[in-house]
Amino acid sequence: MGIRVLYDISVLGLSILNSAGRTGIFRVVESVAAGLAKSPEIELLFCSTYGYIQKRPDAIELCKKYLSRHAEFNHVPFFEINIPEADIFHSPFHPIPLEIRCPSRILTVYDLIPMLYPQYIPLPNILQQRLAFHLLKPKDHLISISLSTHKDLCRLTGVTAERSHVTHLAADRNIFYPCTDVNRIAEVRRKYNLEKTPYILSLCTLEPRKNLDHIIRAFGKFVRHGKGDDIRLVLVGATGWDFNHVFREMAADPELRSRIITTGYVPDEELSPLYSGAELFVYMSVYEGFGLPPLEAMQCGTPVVVSNSSSLPEVVGDAGVLLAPDDIEGLYTTLKYVLYDPELRREMSLRAIRQASRFSWKKCIDQTIAAYKNALAETNPYMEAV
Repeated sequence: MGIRVLYDISVLGLSILNSAGRTGIFRVVESVAAGLAKSPEIELLFCSTYGYIQKRPDAIELCKKYLSRHAEFNHVPFFEINIPEADIFHSPFHPIPLEIRCPSRILTVYDLIPMLYPQYIPLPNILQQRLAFHLLKPKDHLISISLSTHKDLCRLTGVTAERSHVTHLAADRNIFYPCTDVNRIAEVRRKYNLEKTPYILSLCTLEPRKNLDHIIRAFGKFVRHGKGDDIRLVLVGATGWDFNHVFREMAADPELRSRIITTGYVPDEELSPLYSGAELFVYMSVYEGFGLPPLEAMQCGTPVVVSNSSSLPEVVGDAGVLLAPDDIEGLYTTLKYVLYDPELRREMSLRAIRQASRFSWKKCIDQTIAAYKNALAETNPYMEAV
């Protein structure tokens, strides 16, 4: 019998009620669940401890219907109220409730933004992370989604390196791939008013931490210096906390109003054509626990420019251009040279695909199972740690 893992899918429940919640963390929770369900080493159980699924009478059935899209989930029991016994309880986002008394308990930590940059997030998010750390027990283990997050976690909380395990994320190759279907790309372009228009792409939740105002300023300089021609800046993503900050920056420059397109939430099936059709992907976030959008862009073969902060150099490596998050002149210069050098873009595209191939959900799942074994080794001396 495999390791009996009780996996909290409250995040998926929230996304069933609100499609805008299907962001990076949602993808991680779903992809890890799918990988664990396939593993012969794991006996997987689902539960929901934070009540999102119970908000509507039909939400449980909606959640089950959504989960049924994965054939591997058909055999996974789902517990809404009574939590069964298991070897490991794994919360991939929310604080671990005190009543969870599995021999080993694991919490996934995505970033330390509430501690490092509290000005960029709302108070409830800060309080949630504080609660998550407060509820940890001395023998609980944590999973960090990058080496950068792991180092921040150990430095800021005192968690020992032995209790924090790194599991690098990945991008789903069924969703993110170099799209060569010109008709499909044209169809998506038409939908977002991008017909025959070259564009720079950025994808994220629209909120201050993502530093979109910095991108807008650099793009504005690019346009004002006559380098823009008919190039557009496309901002993909749902509105987040203090999103008006982004729109104020756009409104401050009337010349840009017709040159910047905001799409809102974009469904999965349109992302590959949108990434693949872009001349360049730009992501100047102040801090990221991992940074899935640059990896998604690279996997689609799109040249990337990212900030050199936190985990982004770890993800992008030497495949893209890395700049300080506040370097407007550097970003302007990069736009100027990359957008008008097709050969450079082709070279960056090849490097991007090579770099993206280093990440896979199989590796992530293997690292997750290794973390489970290490955690269990503390409670069962006969369990061989990996």
